Amino acid sequence: MLYTLYLMLFCHFFLFKGYFLHQIQSKTGLKRSTIEMIKKEMYRDKENSNKGCLSKFSPNDKQSIVY
Repeated sequence: MLYTLYLMLFCHFFLFKGYFLHQIQSKTGLKRSTIEMIKKEMYRDKENSNKGCLSKFSPNDKQSIVY
């Protein structure tokens, strides 16, 4: 149990640092499906967005452009 938690923490760290899936696999020994499940959990909020693409402008930028 503790070992699994340890691997999941490392997987989060490597995903956060921008490592590729195959790099994480070789470093942790986790299966591709497990890494993808962790990645999906990490970026859950972005995937459920109904707005399409994320805005490149902040609310302040939008207000500056309008006025």
